[in-house]
Amino acid sequence: MEVRRPPEAALPEEADTVAYLYRNFKYPQDTLLQYYRNDNRLIPDRTYTAAELDSMLAAACLESASAGISGSGLCSRVLVIPVGLMPRQSGDHLTPLPPGLVTRIAGSAGVSALLALETFSAFFSRFTGEVQGDGYQQVVLAGIWTVYDGVTGEVHDRKTMTDTLYWEESDPELRGEAVRLPPRIPSLMMAAGYFGESYASRFSSEWVSVTRMMIIPPLEEFRLASVHAEEQEWEQAARIWKKYAHERFGRLAVTARYNLALASEISDDLESATEWIGQAHQLAGVYKNRREMQMTEEYGKLLQNRRSEILKARGPVQP
Repeated sequence: MEVRRPPEAALPEEADTVAYLYRNFKYPQDTLLQYYRNDNRLIPDRTYTAAELDSMLAAACLESASAGISGSGLCSRVLVIPVGLMPRQSGDHLTPLPPGLVTRIAGSAGVSALLALETFSAFFSRFTGEVQGDGYQQVVLAGIWTVYDGVTGEVHDRKTMTDTLYWEESDPELRGEAVRLPPRIPSLMMAAGYFGESYASRFSSEWVSVTRMMIIPPLEEFRLASVHAEEQEWEQAARIWKKYAHERFGRLAVTARYNLALASEISDDLESATEWIGQAHQLAGVYKNRREMQMTEEYGKLLQNRRSEILKARGPVQP
């Protein structure tokens, strides 16, 4: 089944216009951007300086993040502030931008929120492998993003992100046939774009596939209910399960309540789903059936987690 994953983060209230900003902060140990690894050798880049490559990648990252927010329809206006606006900074500790500076930048840009890529690093590695076709390459990414309220200048949300993108010489979808790996700079640019896209996705909900179990005891009406469920006729299935939900039906009632919780979740009625699975777990305890107690407890925790995620997304996100 597919369920709606709520947004991981929210923009400041009434933030209808936003701007992406590159903070250009570097930690002292972040010195390898101009290098790449070829097996066991560390090789310097002779084409671009570290500052040039950093600007290219940051721009690709912000453009991709901007496109992600624009495509979500969350804002009426999204812009990207040129990556050279902020001078290079370095230090052991990353502190928030001064509120006064945030409000001045937001005011000049005419936006109500700043989405700042505070710091960003990427490192490319290539490995040949022991035999032909076993080679691969990767880009390791890391960055810190902060959402600033453009009106107050305060931090609204902060997120540290890390990721690794891989390219393999042998593509399983092509039955092991060798593929040509992209060169280093295009790989870095693609990885930076993906990094920005991943960040933008935090502010939008999406449908994700999940696995759920339906219990079908050896009873004709339960089999018929399962047929209705498979045909997405959940109301008809629920009518059958409700007939057996009374405790006088014993362990069949545990099954009926469990399936009713599933039907409620399918309908996005998580409150009813939680109530039904709670009743199923309570009755399973009466009969002291370990398997049913475990199943109902695990499903109850899963539903509670989904409810918590939704409530968190509806409220203000703390930094």
